[in-house]
Amino acid sequence: MPVYANAKSVKQAVVDNIITTLLTITQANGYFNDVAAALPFKVAGWELMDMPTLLVIGLREQKDELTAGPENRTNVTLTGTIQIHATMDPASDTEEYHNSLICDVETALRQDVTRGGVARYTEVEATDLTLEAQASPSAVSIITFRVNYQHSSDDPTKPW
Repeated sequence: MPVYANAKSVKQAVVDNIITTLLTITQANGYFNDVAAALPFKVAGWELMDMPTLLVIGLREQKDELTAGPENRTNVTLTGTIQIHATMDPASDTEEYHNSLICDVETALRQDVTRGGVARYTEVEATDLTLEAQASPSAVSIITFRVNYQHSSDDPTKPW
């Protein structure tokens, strides 16, 4: 059985930072809403109970090998989505509520575009709001984001 070191890849550090950042979305921190949970993906069999819940999923890496000086590095653009799952009182405006959640997530992502110092930039690429049914209190908002970072070509745990 192989033995794995506890070293964290730069990709994992980025994802962990995004999750931690999303958990700061509270009214006490100056946001419009309080987030109940932020998770790196939806676990099979797990149900969305606490709302609103943010799921960070669909992580795709585009890699380019770069040569600079004595050490080669890999330039990575990580593209992912944050799904916002929320339900509210049917008498309220679901679209307005989700737009405020989208605003909170975008604002939180922009608080530290370096993702704790390991990324070159973070940007929101697109947002989408899908109401589950006409006049339904449930909706899913999707925010697509990109994070660019570099790591040593020989060691993905070593940021460049």
